[in-house]
Amino acid sequence: MGVVNYSLTEQDTGLTWLDGRAIRQKSFEYLPTDHSPIQIGHGITDFDTLIDIEAVIWTTANVVDGADQILTFRSGSFPQVPTPGGFNTNLPPNSLCVDDQNIIGPSGTMPWMTQTDFDNLTPPPTIGTFRAPAVYFTLRYVCF
Repeated sequence: MGVVNYSLTEQDTGLTWLDGRAIRQKSFEYLPTDHSPIQIGHGITDFDTLIDIEAVIWTTANVVDGADQILTFRSGSFPQVPTPGGFNTNLPPNSLCVDDQNIIGPSGTMPWMTQTDFDNLTPPPTIGTFRAPAVYFTLRYVCF
């Protein structure tokens, strides 16, 4: 297999599925503004079968250290469930699914910190800065 770069456009991976069809890959960037569940139209018109999905979240994390609140920017596998104090990078993204039109995230409240969350921290942070969250999905799939 050759090198396959992450790209927001569809590309052939050079691999084939069990039935001989070419495996394609496409990445997506999702920039959340609230804690709503995810539903993103993937725009793959001839989508047939999902082979694999990767999901990585980048988010600001609030860490309380004595009198200081330290804001760090963390990345890791997309969480299955939110955990106290941030997200668990050991959980696989198995609560994500893909149908013929959408990438659909888990129900419930998403674990990233928004600008509003940052602005409402009490006491205000004394160390660190807020960075907007981002979620990156990469699908590998075959088409009709």
